[in-house]
Amino acid sequence: GCDWSSDVCSSDLELKKLTPSDLHPPGESEKVERNVDTKNPHHPNRYTHLSKDGRRMDVEIVTDAIVYQGRAAWLSIVRDITERLRAEKALAREQWLMQTFMANIPDAVYFKDMQGRFLRINKAQAERLGLEAPAEAVGKTDFNFFEKENARKVREEELEVIRTGQISVKERVKVFADGQKSWVSGTKVPLRNDEGKIIGVFGITRDITERKQTEEKLQAFTEQLVDRKS
Repeated sequence: GCDWSSDVCSSDLELKKLTPSDLHPPGESEKVERNVDTKNPHHPNRYTHLSKDGRRMDVEIVTDAIVYQGRAAWLSIVRDITERLRAEKALAREQWLMQTFMANIPDAVYFKDMQGRFLRINKAQAERLGLEAPAEAVGKTDFNFFEKENARKVREEELEVIRTGQISVKERVKVFADGQKSWVSGTKVPLRNDEGKIIGVFGITRDITERKQTEEKLQAFTEQLVDRKS
């Protein structure tokens, strides 16, 4: 075979000796003939081409019915999309990895814009906020879920991260709007675009309430021992 969309062929004469069947792997020629749609010349179909050295490549072909030298013919335009498909597959894998991470990690994960509005949260964060689905948080802020003063302090921390461009790691008490409290360890990181400009904040929060309660009990027990010795 010979790739008619590149310079692999040594001459036009070499190409003229071939038929469309020679340009496709065995078994695909029938598919090509079956799918040719000359009524929609701007609608591409995907196929596989063979280069002169036998290399396979993904291509898009659009075909139009024409008259050439008084005879009915096809005019086909072939575009090599091998690299594009490879990039699409790589992107799909990255998206799958992110979705797997967001759906299964037990810690709360979030992304926010410059105004502190949620762009995306994971399943664990949605459950912590009492939401049925992560999408319900999009466009909302901490003020929709937490006690006002608590939300204000969190917002101040976010603004500091945006101002300095530095990562923030802190432990604090989270107070929900219904008064429920929990201890968390939170990491906030500046969210940057492709040009390096900060466009928001993202972070991960781990519930450490059980650890804090254990520490408080241990502290109380230690203080009792000291009092007894005194």
